[in-house]
Amino acid sequence: MNQIVSFVFKKIIFKKRWEIFHPFQKIKYLILISLLIFAILKINLFGLLSPFTIFYRGIISFKHLLHRIFFSFILILNKHTNLFASDRIFYWFQENISHFSPLKYKYVSINIGFFLTILLLNLLATRFWCRFICPLGGLLGFISQKSILNIIQFKDCRDCLKCIRHCQGACNPHLRNKWVKQECIFCMNCLTCPEENLGLIIEINRFSYQKVDLTRRQLIYSIGGALLVYPLLRLNLNKSISSGVLRPPGALEEENFLIQCIRCHLCIKTCPTKFLQATLWETGITGILTPYGNGRIGYCRFDCNLCGKTCPTGAIRNLTLLQKQNFKMGTAFIAKAGCLVYGKGIGCLQCYLKCPLRGKAIVSVEVEEGLYGPEIVPERCIGCALCEYICPTKAIVTRGRARKYTHLLGEFT
Repeated sequence: MNQIVSFVFKKIIFKKRWEIFHPFQKIKYLILISLLIFAILKINLFGLLSPFTIFYRGIISFKHLLHRIFFSFILILNKHTNLFASDRIFYWFQENISHFSPLKYKYVSINIGFFLTILLLNLLATRFWCRFICPLGGLLGFISQKSILNIIQFKDCRDCLKCIRHCQGACNPHLRNKWVKQECIFCMNCLTCPEENLGLIIEINRFSYQKVDLTRRQLIYSIGGALLVYPLLRLNLNKSISSGVLRPPGALEEENFLIQCIRCHLCIKTCPTKFLQATLWETGITGILTPYGNGRIGYCRFDCNLCGKTCPTGAIRNLTLLQKQNFKMGTAFIAKAGCLVYGKGIGCLQCYLKCPLRGKAIVSVEVEEGLYGPEIVPERCIGCALCEYICPTKAIVTRGRARKYTHLLGEFT
């Protein structure tokens, strides 16, 4: 997509843009070094800058946005006019497309904004993300130094510079013995040289080319910056561990979960009730865009274990349905002041009746003569958040298993 957008911008706006190596293209190698240092120190931030996960998150968000627009359009037609048999269209979609409903995703605008920003950066330079920021591009650049395929200049260039008008890597193929091999993506555009001065050669021995030299000062800045930021990230990691957010069923312990989660959002996409959402600052920087359960938006279906089946890294274990049904994600608490039964004396046992572990995790107790209310058994509650989702007064809150919520016992029971 960067290639397509760059091509369009160049055709419309920058018809004479020269694609020449810029020293700032070293930045991606410094970013890669910093991320590797964080990884050694057990903080995984690669998922935030991985082009694959960014692309997938963006596509999911665009799909959600289009879904919302289409859904709203159908509802408006159904409300204000009977044209096009809009009510029949709506019900047809409900019957034939699984989970056709007004989906709720938090922070969609952030995913879409980040996605569009990367594309718009091509206004500054062709394939800006790939050349200047992408840590995967930096890794491939390091590896490519050992490539046996090379571009060679047979004689001195006449400086027609046609080769650098369409060079995608800005690798300076027009400079003899100064071709920047680490930046070349072998698009072959430079081989259209009108003088036939450029060609491919297989060279196993040492080949003369210009390396992207990282100065000692740049390396010190990169490593030193990473080490200075590490304590802040560690504090955020402690915040994430103690935050008590609901992680998906089967999730590893919080620290190991954050190490292995790559923020691909496959689990969020496959969750049928949209119980799984993405965090922003709830768990600090180290937990940004990781999945968590939001009982206000959805609930964890008792008969579903899709998130574990789709997780590509094992951050969410692939549990059998029976194992998942016995996995404790967290515990629900009832705020008695807000409960209809305890606070207003109105009969309501919705949470008790809907609980998949009725009579075990939630029991019915007699509050006063003829009035029964729910009571949660913390040891048996698995934290599916169904009670929180259906509670009419939102008097139930579900917390994760990261810490003991003894400070809530005065307000919740």
